[in-house]
Amino acid sequence: MSDDRDRIDDDVDAELRFHFDERVEALIAEGIAPTAARARAESEFGDVRAVRTGLVAIDRRMHRRRRRREAGILFAQDVRQAVRRLGRSPVFVAATVLTLALGIGAVTAVFGVVDAVALRPLPYPASDRVVRVQNAVPVLDDGVWGMAKGQYLAYREESRSFEALGLYRLDATAIGPEPGVELAEQVRTANVTASIADVVGARVSLGRLIRAEEELGNGAPVVVLSNAFWRRFFGGDPAVLGRTIALGGRPHEVIGVLEPGVRLPEETAYGERMAVDLWQPMALDPTEPAQNHHVFRVIGRLAPGVTPDVAVRELTAVVARFPETLPTAYSVRFLRETGFAPMVVPLREDVVGESARVLWILLGAVGVVLLIACANVANLFLVRIESRRRETAVRTVLGAARGDLARHFLAESLLIVLVAGALGLLGAWAALRLLVAAAPPSIPRLPEIGMDPLVVTLAFGLALAIGVVFGLLPTGGRGAAGRVLAESGRSTTPSRRRRAVRSVLVITQVGLCFALLAGAGLLIRSFDALLDVDPAFESAGVLQFRVMLPSDGYPDNATSVAFYRVLGERVEALPGVTAVGTATAVPLGGVNACTGTRPMAPAAVVDGLCISVDFITPGLFAALGVSVRGREPAWADLGAGDPVAVVSAGLARRYWGDADPIGQLVRVGGSETPHRVVGVSADIRNDALDRPPVDVLYVAAQPFRAAFRTLSVFVRTDQPNPLVVLPSVRRVLAELDPRVALVRPSTMDAIVLSSMSRLTFSAKLLGIAAFIALFIGGIGIYGVVSYTVSQRTAEIGIRVALGARHVQVRRWVLQDTLRLAAIGIVMGWLIMLPLGRTLASLLYDVTPADPATLIAVALLLAFVALLAGWLPARRALRVDPVEALRSG
Repeated sequence: MSDDRDRIDDDVDAELRFHFDERVEALIAEGIAPTAARARAESEFGDVRAVRTGLVAIDRRMHRRRRRREAGILFAQDVRQAVRRLGRSPVFVAATVLTLALGIGAVTAVFGVVDAVALRPLPYPASDRVVRVQNAVPVLDDGVWGMAKGQYLAYREESRSFEALGLYRLDATAIGPEPGVELAEQVRTANVTASIADVVGARVSLGRLIRAEEELGNGAPVVVLSNAFWRRFFGGDPAVLGRTIALGGRPHEVIGVLEPGVRLPEETAYGERMAVDLWQPMALDPTEPAQNHHVFRVIGRLAPGVTPDVAVRELTAVVARFPETLPTAYSVRFLRETGFAPMVVPLREDVVGESARVLWILLGAVGVVLLIACANVANLFLVRIESRRRETAVRTVLGAARGDLARHFLAESLLIVLVAGALGLLGAWAALRLLVAAAPPSIPRLPEIGMDPLVVTLAFGLALAIGVVFGLLPTGGRGAAGRVLAESGRSTTPSRRRRAVRSVLVITQVGLCFALLAGAGLLIRSFDALLDVDPAFESAGVLQFRVMLPSDGYPDNATSVAFYRVLGERVEALPGVTAVGTATAVPLGGVNACTGTRPMAPAAVVDGLCISVDFITPGLFAALGVSVRGREPAWADLGAGDPVAVVSAGLARRYWGDADPIGQLVRVGGSETPHRVVGVSADIRNDALDRPPVDVLYVAAQPFRAAFRTLSVFVRTDQPNPLVVLPSVRRVLAELDPRVALVRPSTMDAIVLSSMSRLTFSAKLLGIAAFIALFIGGIGIYGVVSYTVSQRTAEIGIRVALGARHVQVRRWVLQDTLRLAAIGIVMGWLIMLPLGRTLASLLYDVTPADPATLIAVALLLAFVALLAGWLPARRALRVDPVEALRSG
């Protein structure tokens, strides 16, 4: 095109110069001086040049349009021809489309999850500066505490690192009961400071937000409803403002309704499981003495230019002054012995946590599936290219340019991959719905997962990239056209180079399959090991639910304990119920209330520590089927002057070593009266089956303590499905007090399974990816071996004609197949070296180099390779040697 443009410019300049010279000569002939004649001619021809230049520009544009139109017409012709050619190869089209659709769909679906969970910004203003503020306590097993009110007030007053800082605590209470409802309903609440709205960018659809003066609790109780709760409970009635609702037995005025999408970090992390129904003002009185009670949560937005490390240094200086500024809560000894120190963690890191590692592993797994699919399709394309080498050579010899060949083959490959991309996108949409439904609650940001534009762009971007690569494969050997034509009539045996390319693709497939299958096998072994873990309680036949007592009518623990005693007696009298007990914590629930304890006996081998304390009522250990040496608390122990407790076996060893703990005394928190140990229980796994048991002190819920209005109730039944007694339990609660809410009923079997949900989810997805990879890899091995055998049919005929037995020919084919598989298995083992270290955090009681798993995977792949090689060999041996020699 540039040559044509230069030629046009030269022609125009030459013509203008000719006419210019003629005009100058004519003016001189009329008697005009040469200089004046030249100036007059230049004036006249300036306008002519402008016109001619415009005409040339128009001609150039028309030329470019004509070239583009011709290219479009040619490509449309290539597409129509490609449709006809592909229609004559339905097996090839179906195999490539389905293989690519599986790979593209799997990658797109898992990337949709990774994008929503780990890549997309959190739904807060300047979310990259939003952080979680916590406390590091190195002497404890978990090592992290929340925030205390006094600590928060000190930070708010003295720190300059934060643009906004908000304190909140998630809780639950009962609302109602409403007319026609048998029991009160549980609502999840958030007690918040007014500043939390600035951190999360909260706005209201109706009314107003909580004000700072309402934190002092001087006025009437107020509440702000979430948008979802407003629509669900009040039908979206705008007249809700000013209404009074009963929460925990106390009236609260509705002052506002939040806009849709306003969420606290826990709602972002756990979705509907932690959805907050309403906000209440945090009771925050600066005049109260500070307490060492770190149960609150703090998030803040860093000031521009401030990093988490800078904020930690500033807060560390504030904490160092706590023995002077907050002496009722912190001492120099406490700070020194616990290592108490502030932590500032980016909120994205806090919300996503370990889930990001799991999701990146799964994305890598499906990426491997896509690589295997591409290797398989590459083999199919190479086979198709091999069959069309003569056609390509003829086109080249007849003058076809490289661009013409590229357009010709690109039309085919783009048609195939775009159809595969569309099918993969449809499959990804369905897979995302299944993933969200099957994902455990520990996967954060589940409601945000969907087919957003980035995910769609990824699907078609992958399809186009794969199509371009495969479409350009046939154009690589243009210079060898004459040799191809010369060789085409002499031999049908593929060259060593072409066989090597296909062999490398097969080896790659086997190696990647080995890595995926080994990873899935290790997770399955871990899951099997978890099933053998003894949780130290009997989950079968146990119903669990939480009971929430309203503050009105249960002002102290004496009334609360009396209610739970009557409830236990009434429920235990129901048909099929054998035992009832209550506790503040649920086994495998992952919630441990840390309280300072100190053994009183001289035989104690350690000083006091912060230990998980579970407040219980009599009957708990019988309801859970936990073995106890000694005895568990009885109702006669409650209210007596000698409070009793049960210690876990681990805590007994920790406090008293080999000495008998029964009869020993333990001081709990700030209580002046020590508790006498009356029993030693088995070590219950409170966090998860893959976590070691937590040392626990079980304390009978004494009437003189603060009121325990929310406890978990455990009901042991002789029914296979303990949920059948739930309606009877509801009737008992309604008869005792209809304001009491029954919350989250479930079976202990379901809780045990839920504790393994993360490993189960990972094992299922990685297992599915491994199965797909094995299926595609097996087809790839079969395709390559089958094609190689078919290309060497003449050679096989010669071998048979010269006396080779069928078993020898079959062995020859299978040896080649097993050689490729063995090299691939070695390659897969090398891949597993770094992959095993990545998977180590997900494994339980299994090492990444577990020999049983790796050997089993190797044998499985060898069997698949043998099967893939045996079928083509069997088919080739059915060919008549004479016909094979004639066709060769």
